[in-house]
Amino acid sequence: MRMVESEEMRTLLESYANVKIFANGHVHYPYGTTDSKDRGQYKRSGDLLYISVGRPPNTMFFNFEQNKIEIRVRDNKNKKWHDDFGYTYEVETTLKPKGKL
Repeated sequence: MRMVESEEMRTLLESYANVKIFANGHVHYPYGTTDSKDRGQYKRSGDLLYISVGRPPNTMFFNFEQNKIEIRVRDNKNKKWHDDFGYTYEVETTLKPKGKL
């Protein structure tokens, strides 16, 4: 169902401190749905966030800042944000703020 089920892949990804998010493909069910093992689209394991991108016509946007990564989901068909399924991941990144343009 998701890459997080692969012990070998988790071990590999979690061994690199600079890897913070693993987002994979898309699933064929709407946001908020869980499977028979109560798994949803997001899972934290150590310092790594695993995401299964929801089915089309949704789009997932990532905003990277120095101290956080924000994830927002857009329902393109209805032209609105899925506010219930956004995620803010407070984590130190290697990004440095830009000066004023």
